[in-house]
Amino acid sequence: MFLFNLIIRKISFFILQLVVCLSWGQTMQKKRLLTPDFYHLWSTLQLDKISENGEWISWKMSYSNGNDTLFLKNPLHNKILQFSFGTNSIFAGNDFFICQIGKNLELLNLKSYKKEFYPNIDKFEYSAPIHTLVFLKKKSELNNSLVIRSFNNGSVKEIQNVINFTISPCKRYITYSLSQSKNLCSVHIYDLRSQIDLKLAESEADTIFSDFTWQNDGNAIAFLQRSYNQKIISIYFFILKDKKMKKLEEKQASDSLYGKSFYWDPFYKIIISDDLKRVFFSVRDNKSNKNNTSSLVEIWNGNDKWIYPQDDKTGNFKDSPKIALWEPEKNICRQITSDSLPKILLTGNFNYALLYNPKDYEPQFEDEGPSDIYLMDLNTLEKSLLLKKQFGCRRSVIPSPNGKFIAYYKNNHWWIYDLYLKSHHNVTEKVGVSFTEKTRLSAESLCGSPGWSKDGKNFIIYDQYDIWIVKTDGSSFKKITSGRDAKIVFRITESSATKILNYQYDKSKNQIYDLEKPLILQAHGEDEKTGYFQWFPNNKVKKIIYEASLIKDLKSNFKGESIVFLEQKFNMPPKLQLVNGNKKKSTVYSSNNHHEKFLLGNSKLIYYQNSKKQNIKSVLIYPANYNHSKKYPMIVNIYEIQSMNLHKYFNPTLFNEGGFNPSILSSEGYFVLLPDIILEQGNPGISALDCVTSATQKIIDMGLVDPASIGLMGHSFGGFETAFIATQTNLFAAVVPSGAITNLKNFYFTVNLKSGKPESWRFQSLQWNMRKSPFEEPDLYVRNSPIDHIEKIKVPTLLWSGKEDAQVDVKQSIEFYLALRRLGKKSIMLLYPNENHSFSSESAQKDISIRILQWFDYFLKKKQGKEYLWISDGIK
Repeated sequence: MFLFNLIIRKISFFILQLVVCLSWGQTMQKKRLLTPDFYHLWSTLQLDKISENGEWISWKMSYSNGNDTLFLKNPLHNKILQFSFGTNSIFAGNDFFICQIGKNLELLNLKSYKKEFYPNIDKFEYSAPIHTLVFLKKKSELNNSLVIRSFNNGSVKEIQNVINFTISPCKRYITYSLSQSKNLCSVHIYDLRSQIDLKLAESEADTIFSDFTWQNDGNAIAFLQRSYNQKIISIYFFILKDKKMKKLEEKQASDSLYGKSFYWDPFYKIIISDDLKRVFFSVRDNKSNKNNTSSLVEIWNGNDKWIYPQDDKTGNFKDSPKIALWEPEKNICRQITSDSLPKILLTGNFNYALLYNPKDYEPQFEDEGPSDIYLMDLNTLEKSLLLKKQFGCRRSVIPSPNGKFIAYYKNNHWWIYDLYLKSHHNVTEKVGVSFTEKTRLSAESLCGSPGWSKDGKNFIIYDQYDIWIVKTDGSSFKKITSGRDAKIVFRITESSATKILNYQYDKSKNQIYDLEKPLILQAHGEDEKTGYFQWFPNNKVKKIIYEASLIKDLKSNFKGESIVFLEQKFNMPPKLQLVNGNKKKSTVYSSNNHHEKFLLGNSKLIYYQNSKKQNIKSVLIYPANYNHSKKYPMIVNIYEIQSMNLHKYFNPTLFNEGGFNPSILSSEGYFVLLPDIILEQGNPGISALDCVTSATQKIIDMGLVDPASIGLMGHSFGGFETAFIATQTNLFAAVVPSGAITNLKNFYFTVNLKSGKPESWRFQSLQWNMRKSPFEEPDLYVRNSPIDHIEKIKVPTLLWSGKEDAQVDVKQSIEFYLALRRLGKKSIMLLYPNENHSFSSESAQKDISIRILQWFDYFLKKKQGKEYLWISDGIK
């Protein structure tokens, strides 16, 4: 019996061991190598919306097969719903979720989960104050109806034969055009609160109304009357409070506008002043000023301010639209901009205009030349010189929303001009920090300003790390963050703005912040941690989330109690995270959970030193299923600064605009190195060589890679760096310079096909930062130009470019190829018809991604086979 039990115990033990071994083996087998057969499984997560009460969150998943889906979840009840092909979603209060599916509108009751469907919807708007949905329903080719659906009482009002509608900024009023008969239409305003419908205007025969434009607060509206051939006949202006309608006819304004015609331009739309006294609109010369012989010959004058193609694309100010001013109460119409002063910024109260001409000091060879800025009093149209030789007018001149001040950056300081006192104040003179930074190969660039305080008494500015608030009279200033010591860059999120103004014409948007309320700050550390903090009016800063991952796209509910954001790492697909109050983060949704089934790599931040002993960051991506006892091949991809990609998750895909995907290379058994590059003035090639070889040698010294199996690749400026480095070192076994600049002198004298500008400005500052022309310092160009050292290349070179590349002339690649061919070097060039600087067609993206991988496999892994014949046959 004892022997029997002993045998049984031994057999049981053996079975247990076998089960454990099998289980362990199964666990190991659960993770498989990633191959192209599985790439289609990956999708892209996009955060969409959060409801006012924070109970519901929506997001979108984009799939490679095009079956994109909108998801909706209540994290508290773990309730999740999905809407295939859903787009344009909104929360209607806390009760309804609305989205568009194709041309259909779907409404979901968040309490009962009942759905409503409305087919053939062209457009919809939601009024939060009135809790009402408005949409345009297409009934037939010539018949649309406007539907007004109240969520308060469930009532539905339908107005037939509506052509189009817009909703006011305050969301109380809608204006719509109504087709009354075949040749007649009318314009109406409907008050969603009182439900009163008011007819504003009725068209004449064969005319229509269009281009409805509301004043910023919804107190007035302007619109155009057009003939059926789209010619603008009249401008209408209506003030809601007084119920006053004014009309300006083109023939009436012709004399004061020097015979110009009314014109609509997408960049110079109608603007209504906040005091409702002024309407700004576009006009254009009836006669074209273009040379009638232009189709026969292009005349490139040696004394032209801008060269012919640049002038043809953006600089023909004689033919460009002009801004005119109409004062309805005075019945006065005047032109503001002109051929000599064609650019305009409006002050916040619309009492003044800033006028300038970007050609003032042309020809010059920076990216953007200085301009003299004139201040025009819109009451008298008198103008005076405000700023002489001001650089960067669009970025460095910022009118205040209240119309009292103009901030500008000049002589290394921020200044504020007081329009009432007519005085200039240096508001950063005593601050003691620089408000410029150098984060890439360029001259010092302005850190910028997010905008103004709500009361107009404070101007907000950035230095390299921190946020400053300065009084408009320069009497005081304060730093509201402590980023410099911690090496964290703080910036205010746009979602913190109380108001965003886009009315200034030749100026980017202007933002207003209420400094009596908390602000959400985005943070990015030198160690590549990212996240968000909250600033409070008592100058306290509290962390919301700040971790060693890539955190972005924060959204919060109305009261800021619930905060959602996306978080990802190189080895962690994006997750939708939620923070409620003081609670820790919780995961609402994890994308690409199948990620865990595959053997994939991870990333590390590695510091290296160049020859000048500067500590520089690089990102090292490990091969999938890394074995520390083995040495691997490595691919080095270069551009400028890439350390921000440390925590970026890359979906494995062959559809890459530039043919580079680190996830695929990692899964194929490569280390991938992304080194930051610090470049010297006048030595872009040589300093890139120093940084890249130093970073690569650092990884070799760590004993991770096979020194004989390292490849180098780069696109555009990275293509230049790759081509140059290939002429200077035998460290790399194969290189892929793509979309590359290879002949610096030739590139200096090239015209950019997209902008029409000469490329010489790039060498003055920005990436090349040569500061001198080839005439002044020819040796600089020879020393850093790949083609001038091409005879020293020993490494197999794969060149590729789009034949329609408008950014870098394809001739740069062709020249390099011809030189390699003449010298008998191992090289192949791939040119893709109908492709630009970055590839847009999936077939070209897939082809170049596969060929780059095959190129490195052939030379770094010594792979053979029929798929590599294009290489072996091309380099025999």
